[in-house]
Amino acid sequence: MLAQMKHTNITLYTWTGVFWIVGGCLFLFDWNGILKTYMSCSYVIMGLLYILWALSMPRVFKKGRRLQLNTDIESNRRLKAGYTLSYTFHDEDFEVRSEQGWERINYEDCYGYLENEEYLFISPNRYMGYALEKKNCDEETLTFLKNKLKPVPTKKKTKSGWLKKPQN
Repeated sequence: MLAQMKHTNITLYTWTGVFWIVGGCLFLFDWNGILKTYMSCSYVIMGLLYILWALSMPRVFKKGRRLQLNTDIESNRRLKAGYTLSYTFHDEDFEVRSEQGWERINYEDCYGYLENEEYLFISPNRYMGYALEKKNCDEETLTFLKNKLKPVPTKKKTKSGWLKKPQN
């Protein structure tokens, strides 16, 4: 949804800018005198501003997404309350337990896994993930999970550097 909205806005601003530029060029052919020059220049400048805004749109959306994500992380009650999860891995499924309940998930039903240097994220669906700290798991368990789960497909390399580091 956000990607479609971003694409729509970029297209809208780009074409609006093109129309302003074309309108400015048409003034050169329609009017005579100094007013023609001023109107033409102002239309072309306005068109260029619209196109520059369209080019900066991806950066604006990325910054907004980053700010929202960091706000969500900072306002998460579970993180502030010392919310902990414990995992029990079986051959066909695994259990996740917390202070509020438990859940049993089949490996076949999982969306996949992601990993970085510190964590292995098990994703039961596309929008959710359980984080396992690699330093708290033995290598045998990590290998078992990687064999049972498939890697989450990514379109491009992701950068986790724009997330704030947790403050201890």
